[in-house]
Amino acid sequence: MKYKGNKISFSILVFLLFVSCLSSEKVDSEIQNKENVESANSDTSVSINDLYFIEGNWLDTTQNVINKSYYDTWQIVKDSIFGKSTLLKTISPGVFDTIYNESMSMIEVDDRVMYVIRSSNKPLLAYPSFKKLGDSLIFKNMAESPQEVIFINESKDHFKLLLRGLNDGFKRETIYNYYREN
Repeated sequence: MKYKGNKISFSILVFLLFVSCLSSEKVDSEIQNKENVESANSDTSVSINDLYFIEGNWLDTTQNVINKSYYDTWQIVKDSIFGKSTLLKTISPGVFDTIYNESMSMIEVDDRVMYVIRSSNKPLLAYPSFKKLGDSLIFKNMAESPQEVIFINESKDHFKLLLRGLNDGFKRETIYNYYREN
C-alpha cells in the first residue's frame, strides 16, 4: 500500500510539473506576442521634435550633496537642441563656484538624431538614436560605457535620464531624476 501511495504522489507531482511548464510557456508566448503587437503598432523612430520637452532649466535631484547642485539647461536652436550640464558649489548665499561643465547637443544627421556629449579633457561621445518606446527615447552606442542613454519623459516638469550598460563585465544602471526649474 505504501508503494502505491508513493507512486500516486509521484504521478501527481509529474503532472503538476508538466502543467506548470505549459503555463509558463503560454505566459512567455503571450508576453512576446504583446511586445510584437506593440512594436508593430508604434513608431519606433526618434525625431528631434520628440526631444522638445527637454527645453528649459532642470535640477538633478538624484544626489543630495550639501552645497552642491547639478543643473542642466537645454535650448532649441533651429533644428537642433543644445544643452549644458553644470555642477555648482555654493560658496556663500548667492556665490557659486563651477566645479564641472559639460556641453551636450541633439542634432539630426541623415534622418537620425545624435546625442553628442563634450566634456573637457575627455573624448567626444556620440550616441545615435536607437528607438522610441512610448515616452522613452533610447540612444545606443555599444563602443562606449554606458552603452545606452535613455530619456524618459515623465511629465512636463519631470524627466528621468537612465544610463545603462556593462562596466568591468557587470551590468550597471543609473537613474537621474530631473525637475524643471522655474
